Amino acid sequence: MRVLVREFLPFLTEKIIKSMVKHEIRVENFSDWHKVRNDDWVIFSEEDKTFKKNCGYKCCSIERIRRDTQKLLYYKMQFDYDRIYLRRNLELCRNSNIDTIVLGNSYMQFGVNAENVRGMVNLALQSQDLYYNYLLFKRCMIHRSVKKVIIGMPYYYMFSDLSFADSNELQRINNVYYPIFNDLHNSILLWGGRTVNFSNILDVGKIANDFIEKLSCKSYFNTHRTREELRVEIWADKRKRWQDLSDDEKYVCGKYRAESHNKILRYAYTFSENLDILVRMIDQMKYNKVDFLFIAPPVSNYYAMYIDKRFKMYTYEIVNTLNISEKFIDLWQDKRFINDDFVDTDHLNKRGAEKFTRIILEKI
Repeated sequence: MRVLVREFLPFLTEKIIKSMVKHEIRVENFSDWHKVRNDDWVIFSEEDKTFKKNCGYKCCSIERIRRDTQKLLYYKMQFDYDRIYLRRNLELCRNSNIDTIVLGNSYMQFGVNAENVRGMVNLALQSQDLYYNYLLFKRCMIHRSVKKVIIGMPYYYMFSDLSFADSNELQRINNVYYPIFNDLHNSILLWGGRTVNFSNILDVGKIANDFIEKLSCKSYFNTHRTREELRVEIWADKRKRWQDLSDDEKYVCGKYRAESHNKILRYAYTFSENLDILVRMIDQMKYNKVDFLFIAPPVSNYYAMYIDKRFKMYTYEIVNTLNISEKFIDLWQDKRFINDDFVDTDHLNKRGAEKFTRIILEKI
């Protein structure tokens, strides 16, 4: 089988098609219908009004391919974006002059603009627990270039275990962490949640990966993936921004969100396991002479007033017991952050992230 290209500048060239098809498929210029074989595909442009389609052969327009590719990319963005982003930034740690890594969950993902800081890369992702952050840290330490580690530590973080999450969140292990680390942690079963896309001609994986890698070069957020799209929308009217809500609506949202976190306080096993992980991580950072900083990221007052106070008590017990008070910054209810700095109850918007990043840079 060959792919024959009826070139029509600037919409369609052989080079464009070669970048999209599988490597084993020959791409040649279309010249005449008499030279087309039964198993060939002819690619043309709908803009080319001089081209006469021959229904006796397999034909497809570049515009049709692009329309279908856009649909593919939409689904790939949902399932594969985080994995490709994480792999990309792990590669940066190995192949470039990265000496500072940021770890944590969505608070650090939303809050730290590492793309604007030389030598820093942000490996934090939503729902990323201490266990997978530890695996990321160990992967980065293989190359011995990391000198500083910044770790987000929300008050509830020591009770967080992604592998005990509900089925929707659990799919993050299937989509992101298992392909990278081959590690299920405490998961009993992962079911196939990722989409599978097939084509006899197009290299769908390469098309998607190339697109996502261009978007996710160091920075997680871009025009195709914004903080606003990924915010935790608890309020009913999705047209409203967080800033548009009344105080009463914000308190309702803050209570609902905080109570979802308060439920994990009962998981004593998770707390004990995470404490062991934290101790090992700190020991390895000290052994490798890596400077580190733990940060309790800022949240809105509407959320903070409903979070169980015992989370803070346990956090400070750990900080004092491990003797890391000089390596811990508490910005949980820092007065420098106001309502306009948030995109929802407990995640920073772009303005808040710029402020948070400046504070971190002052401390390291």
